[in-house]
Amino acid sequence: MIGRVRRVASVISLTVLVSCSGSDPGAVATTTAVGSTIAPATTIAPSSTAPASTIAPSSTAPASTITTPERPAVGVLVYFVRDEHVVAVRRHAPAGASELGSALEAMLAGPSADDRAAGYSTAIPDGVALRSAYVNGGVAWIDLDRSFESGGGSLSMFLRLAQLTATAIAAPGVDAVTVRLDGEWVQTFSGEGIVLDHAWTRADIDDQLPWIAPEQPAPGDEVASPIRITGSANTFEAVFQVQVLDAQGALLADFSTMATSGTGTRGEFDVAAPVGGYTGPATVRLLEYSAKDGSETNVIEIPVTLVTGAGVNVGP
Repeated sequence: MIGRVRRVASVISLTVLVSCSGSDPGAVATTTAVGSTIAPATTIAPSSTAPASTIAPSSTAPASTITTPERPAVGVLVYFVRDEHVVAVRRHAPAGASELGSALEAMLAGPSADDRAAGYSTAIPDGVALRSAYVNGGVAWIDLDRSFESGGGSLSMFLRLAQLTATAIAAPGVDAVTVRLDGEWVQTFSGEGIVLDHAWTRADIDDQLPWIAPEQPAPGDEVASPIRITGSANTFEAVFQVQVLDAQGALLADFSTMATSGTGTRGEFDVAAPVGGYTGPATVRLLEYSAKDGSETNVIEIPVTLVTGAGVNVGP
């Protein structure tokens, strides 16, 4: 069942897009995680009428092709499924590669053996190929092969679309996502008949995110004190608890904090957790205490390694 008790119901919809002739404004082929160029199979242009969204691609083509400067290797966030929600793991983007392209390729490759052992899965069918992806006006235009909508029921469809949206908007410069399949804009997605009427933002995947949804640190990160912890949450009165435990389970940090909003509205958080001079395996725990009986609820646990210095969050 999609949705949750005590959450303001969100109407989840996807983009109804109408194809037209011309060429994509600002289309720049992504670079895959292995460095190859992904060229669109067909030339497709955004509609002259923007979709019903406050975020729409620009209709002005750039004057020239943009050359991306060489960048060092970085870590990108990729979203998989755990406990029927989409959650972040970190992957490696090679030096010079497109962060969006690397993240999408890693998402389509699916969880690693270690991820699966830790309870992560994917709602995306095996073998789905990324045909092209570019960013224009804050919107990521992503073209996948049509097997992306094959198989599964409504839960699977919403989860795979949430994986795609969350992974894309974690990349720099992306605020929303528009989907194409085999080069064509889709009017309805899958046999479930999910209607697309605007570019998806994080608000559209709120029901597929956990109550407390951290973005940093990601599982396996090397971090240093104070640990920077960021993400979003929708908890009672926006309050939740931050804990850091050492390898033996002893508390290194334990304090309450708040997101920018809560009680039916998802807000942002960005806090620092000082943990002294401890180094080694640790666990960042984010949780909410039940207003009814004080018990722990909505617990998120993130295994990390505490190191001296700045920490290295590049990913495997």
